[in-house]
Amino acid sequence: MPFTKVPLEGLDVEPRVVTDHNGFAALAYHAGTAVGNDGKTYDLETDMRVMQGNYVAADGSHHDSGLFVFV
Repeated sequence: MPFTKVPLEGLDVEPRVVTDHNGFAALAYHAGTAVGNDGKTYDLETDMRVMQGNYVAADGSHHDSGLFVFV
């Protein structure tokens, strides 16, 4: 990322942060600037993820995750 210098995960990677997950996952990175109400310009970086499907808990039980969103 341009401001924090955190490297991106690359191409063809598994974007899920919930392990033992079977379902849909999407990932988006954004970088740019934003102007606050105070008139100052701020650097902006985001890492947004969404996952929907089933997962296996640590105790081995199966669950329908519904929808997880990380912003």
